[in-house]
Amino acid sequence: IKELKKVAAAERPYKPRAEAPRREPRELEQPPMQDDIPYQNDPDDPGYGIPAPAPAARRKDPAKVPAPSYEKELIRLMITHGYPIIEFVGSHVNADHFENDVMRILFDDLIERYSSHQPIALDVYLTDDRWKSLVSDMAMERHTPSARHEEKLGKKLTRDGDTLKTVKGELKALKMHYLDRLKVRFKENFDAATDPADRESCSRLLTEVAKERLRIEKTSADHLF
Repeated sequence: IKELKKVAAAERPYKPRAEAPRREPRELEQPPMQDDIPYQNDPDDPGYGIPAPAPAARRKDPAKVPAPSYEKELIRLMITHGYPIIEFVGSHVNADHFENDVMRILFDDLIERYSSHQPIALDVYLTDDRWKSLVSDMAMERHTPSARHEEKLGKKLTRDGDTLKTVKGELKALKMHYLDRLKVRFKENFDAATDPADRESCSRLLTEVAKERLRIEKTSADHLF
């Protein structure tokens, strides 16, 4: 019987096993972009090389944007040094330049106090329940120069060694970041525009903002203000 089974097996034609259906390679999901603001890569696009608008799902909520250091420092200088600095800063920027909502409101409050000749000083804001916690944090010196370092220099170091120079530096940073946000806004308008005249107008605005941004970046703060 065993011999018959061997013969029968030898005479059966070979039947290959059916191959399993071939699977298409799975497309890997692209990792999320690391940059908050990607850049335009098409050289023919009027927004080439400038930040592109982030998708709505990833766009930052303005109410949750933390106050940038240059905004907080500029406000601190205005509160600490009062009328002369407020007049100087107010002649170059307005509340729209501030990205953080709280800093924008505080700037408006300072301008209102200035316009109505109300007292402006650190003590005034430290006794105001609305602002005392925030202003106290901004007024705190995080880096105190050591006594030995002051001894080597032969002079007392202060946080605002040259107040006007510091103000100009913070103003430059504020203006540059404001223009960056304008570029994003104008690029969004350009992408949404369907009328050729509107697209041309948006393109012209983008070019003007980009030129102004480059001018401010390449000019020293002392010459800008």
